[in-house]
Amino acid sequence: MTSSSTLRFKLILKILLGIISTVTLFFIFWFPITWPLLLMWLTACSTTQDKTFNLSGFDIHITETLCSTIAKDAAVRVFISKTGERKQDLLLRYSPTDYLPTVRFSDPHTLLVSVPEVSSINFRRYAWNGLLIEYDIGIIIYQNPHEVQEHQ
Repeated sequence: MTSSSTLRFKLILKILLGIISTVTLFFIFWFPITWPLLLMWLTACSTTQDKTFNLSGFDIHITETLCSTIAKDAAVRVFISKTGERKQDLLLRYSPTDYLPTVRFSDPHTLLVSVPEVSSINFRRYAWNGLLIEYDIGIIIYQNPHEVQEHQ
């Protein structure tokens, strides 16, 4: 190797080490700070409706969540739990139109979830802790062939 090629090799090596050091420092110091912000930006969700009410010893929780990620997503979820318990179980998840569901007992052992119109249904549970769950859904605009139905 000649003297000029040795100097050129050392210069290239210094530049590469500088780039590697900069990238390493970025990932060590800045990536943990920027990652949550990036994740929040990519998954910007907001709850537009959120209500909980007691119905004969059960807490019913209805939420409507709108997510604006790469593709827009909206969902209404109906949860149930025994009054005072933190663990909630999903009863219904659907893509909304303009309606939120109503929930009431049609008899002492049957809970009725009613909604006039939904875009599509993703999940339905038909029994929970000895209760039967019935649905009165007026119009389902798009039938979902991947809908999960759980019969306990």
